[in-house]
Amino acid sequence: MPRLLLVILCCLSSALGGCGSEKTAKQTFESGDYETAYSMFKPRAEAGDSEAQNYLGVHYYLGLGVRQDWGRALQWYEKAAKQGDPKAQLNYGLMFHNAYGTNQDIVSAFKWYYASYRQGNPTAKRYMDSLAAENKLSPNQMNFAKREAKRYIIDAVVAEQASEGRLFRGQQVD
Repeated sequence: MPRLLLVILCCLSSALGGCGSEKTAKQTFESGDYETAYSMFKPRAEAGDSEAQNYLGVHYYLGLGVRQDWGRALQWYEKAAKQGDPKAQLNYGLMFHNAYGTNQDIVSAFKWYYASYRQGNPTAKRYMDSLAAENKLSPNQMNFAKREAKRYIIDAVVAEQASEGRLFRGQQVD
């Protein structure tokens, strides 16, 4: 009797999506089955899912399960970045920074790093700081990039400057 109950519970849970043996696209990607992961992400990406679009960018950037194609990686990263996906924004910035699939454009790289950073991605901050430390941008270029980035910041987490009086959205800094 307990075994029958376990089978019924597992079937019910599977039907509700909680205990199924099928892997998600992310799990499939992480397990190294890149061709299957690509086929799982592609319909979602084409339907506008920014996370899936970023993953397709990764597939094309690294050549995982597909032929490496930086131009296509750039296209998928762009779609996700413009929807406000912070991981895609970082990746899109890296493409401009390193001239992968496009011409090098340090101002655009900074813009996308800034958008990603403002949404809580600490890695993007390191790239911004690196560009600033190397004097790759003038203060005017940085300010221009920040203004341009604001339209792609969907969920601002980090304040532009401490002098703005906020560290996190809705919280005042004393």
